[in-house]
Amino acid sequence: MKKWVTTSWIYRTFGQTVRTESSKTSRWSDGIWSKHYHDPNYAALEKGLNEVMAFCNREQMSVKAMFPLTSAQTFEYGQVLDWSNMMTGSMAGAGVGQGWAFSNIVGFAVLLERVEEISDEEHERRCMDALPAEDSPAVAPPPLPA
Repeated sequence: MKKWVTTSWIYRTFGQTVRTESSKTSRWSDGIWSKHYHDPNYAALEKGLNEVMAFCNREQMSVKAMFPLTSAQTFEYGQVLDWSNMMTGSMAGAGVGQGWAFSNIVGFAVLLERVEEISDEEHERRCMDALPAEDSPAVAPPPLPA
């Protein structure tokens, strides 16, 4: 008896909701701020995990690894202000700038595996029929649109 290993990937993404809070004033002298909370869509996450579980049970596969899929957002702002007075020849300048970045988990990738014990004859037949890895079709269903 020999072992035959089948592997597959499943990718799932889940959306997010963004909540925003901001200062009640619009006066720069009082300070202006805003906060943005990016929360995962937990219902979509649960649905994706249940789909993976159902697929694993149906195909008798086990999870070997799970990887987070991330995205990032950034913002940069800069401005230079300058003044000149042609009468006196004086010049002044000021600059302002800010920036931020964050990374967020937007989904997951799961590596699946099934190990079968097969006869030597079946092993030889499968080896003869096997496609190169890059040509092998995925066993898992394609990912759902985000």
